[in-house]
Amino acid sequence: MIEPDGVFKYVLLTCAGRTYVRGADLEYHADIVEAFGPAIAAAGGGARVHCPGGGRMRVTAVDKRVLVYGYSKGFGRADHGVTAAALRRHLGADWAVDTSNEGY
Repeated sequence: MIEPDGVFKYVLLTCAGRTYVRGADLEYHADIVEAFGPAIAAAGGGARVHCPGGGRMRVTAVDKRVLVYGYSKGFGRADHGVTAAALRRHLGADWAVDTSNEGY
């Protein structure tokens, strides 16, 4: 689940052996964890939710492009390759998903 267009923060979340990408236009990466963590924990049978890192996304819907980049000051840099693969599965082959470790 990501915002439809613009630049925003995202986190990777893991729970019960599954990995989730969640992004939102919130002030801090921790706010995203707080917003989505409880529902993910409930879906995982109450298992603990872990955030291995975060970053930012620039989504340009008109061009069907996503750039995954940067890092979270609180959680560190997410594995953008994992994020990009999940986005490609979710968005489909007509979207271009690129990654960069540059920027904040």
